[in-house]
Amino acid sequence: MDNFFPNNDQLNETVDKVKNGTISKILEGKDLLKPSLEYLLDNKRDIIDVDSVNSTTNEIWSHLKPSQKNYLMKLADRINEYRNYDTLNLIFQINGPQKANTPFGNSFYNGDSFSDDKSFESLVLPLGMDYGASFNNLLFQFSD
Repeated sequence: MDNFFPNNDQLNETVDKVKNGTISKILEGKDLLKPSLEYLLDNKRDIIDVDSVNSTTNEIWSHLKPSQKNYLMKLADRINEYRNYDTLNLIFQINGPQKANTPFGNSFYNGDSFSDDKSFESLVLPLGMDYGASFNNLLFQFSD
């Protein structure tokens, strides 16, 4: 079964496709078997049938040991981490607050500060809840 595992060149090509957006779906461990299988089938046939690749991949996956499946799933997770890597790297390099012309823009780029409100309601109520009256008044509105 190890001959169906992707080689380094196939993995590098897959990472490049994930980074540039050619592969847009989130990869699973099973997906990493497909490049090797397509390569093996390409040498034996002129045309590769996608359905046969998928069914053969499922068949191979069902015969793998749990440790082999685990290895491929972890590898797929690591490859998925490269998705948007360049964009996230640029975001992490932002070292100061972003300035906008409106309060909404400032809140959008820099987040809201909820620590300014020290009232009891802001500590216990879910964010975005507006009861229009103080929390204490709501507690005592119910009659016997």
